[in-house]
Amino acid sequence: MIVLVNDRQREQLKAAEAANDRFEREVEDGVEQLEQPFNPFESAQVSGVPEPDVWILLGIVTLGLWVVFQRQQAAKITD
Repeated sequence: MIVLVNDRQREQLKAAEAANDRFEREVEDGVEQLEQPFNPFESAQVSGVPEPDVWILLGIVTLGLWVVFQRQQAAKITD
């Protein structure tokens, strides 16, 4: 695992290691419940606009379907 730590965090870690109570801290059991969990679908920050690469993919698929349709139409005319 790669952990990126900036200078401020590095100093906080050093201070926590130097503290006398570092082995007597409260241990979390993981049972605590969040009072208001974050729901990204209720946030105003969620955007329904696809990313640019999705637009490109949609364009390529549309172009490919158009080419297939044109070839089928040309095959019907020549038969």
